[in-house]
Amino acid sequence: MFNPIRMVRPENRRDSGFALIIVIWGIGVISVLALAFVAAARERVQSSVNIVRAIQSDALADGAIALALASVARFAQASESTPRYTGEPLYCSMPEGSLAAIAIEDEGGKVDINAATQPLLALLLQGVGLERSRAGTLARNIAIFRSAANRQTQMDDEAYRAAGLLYGPKHALFQTSLELDQVIGFDARLFRLLLPLVTTYAGRPGINPETAPPALFAALSGIEPAVVVSLIEHPWPNQIDRNHQKFPLAFLASGASGVLMVHVDVLSPGGQSSVRERLVDVQSPAVEKYLIKETRRGVPRFLDTLRALGGQGAGALPQC
Repeated sequence: MFNPIRMVRPENRRDSGFALIIVIWGIGVISVLALAFVAAARERVQSSVNIVRAIQSDALADGAIALALASVARFAQASESTPRYTGEPLYCSMPEGSLAAIAIEDEGGKVDINAATQPLLALLLQGVGLERSRAGTLARNIAIFRSAANRQTQMDDEAYRAAGLLYGPKHALFQTSLELDQVIGFDARLFRLLLPLVTTYAGRPGINPETAPPALFAALSGIEPAVVVSLIEHPWPNQIDRNHQKFPLAFLASGASGVLMVHVDVLSPGGQSSVRERLVDVQSPAVEKYLIKETRRGVPRFLDTLRALGGQGAGALPQC
């Protein structure tokens, strides 16, 4: 006679329990793998989005430089007078909610490391915090680096080898101020401090105090090095008095150099940023408008201000 109630043997119950554990374990493994896959996919998507935004930010920075140069060209055609390009930034809005800071500097307001005298170089180095003897030594090293080789410079060349360097002084003019880090005695921090204050395009031993970067004017006027360093990092706004009586008149030069530095910081709504710098000769006879001398990645100057302005919305700023 058929009995619907069957007795389950103990060993069958154990087998069923093991099977259930294996199933649960398998489901757990699959869930972990699925979560890992989703997390990896999400990370890749976010990485791709960040790359796209970074490319967009770079493109906007290049566009802002083009707009600035177009403005310079239009002004030059419409006016016989030369404006003073002091590096004071213009804040404006760009497509897709991005913000930009555009600053134009006249290279004639900077220390030309090819033409400057050793006393001017030493004063600049003291202004950024070096003690007098080291400043004098580094000023001499710059002069040796740019000077033609002779018998007296052989010992100076040997100093590079003694320092473990695989090169010696160039014994030729600096082609770009970026070569300054090849001069013996310059470390990365000092190089970063000096780079916004020096040039190879002024072509004269002095500087124009009306267009000098605020930090350079402060350094040459004997203002505290801590203030100078702060102005290098955040040049605008500032409380510098251009009529400061302590500015050394021996290093005074007037007029524009004809070479401009255009600096652009761009901040996107997602927080991505881009920096561009372009050095252009706006008086070159070889071209109709301007001749690009250098293009640099640059160091941010105005991102903190752009972040603060971003809280007000892009509509609070004029369009670039």
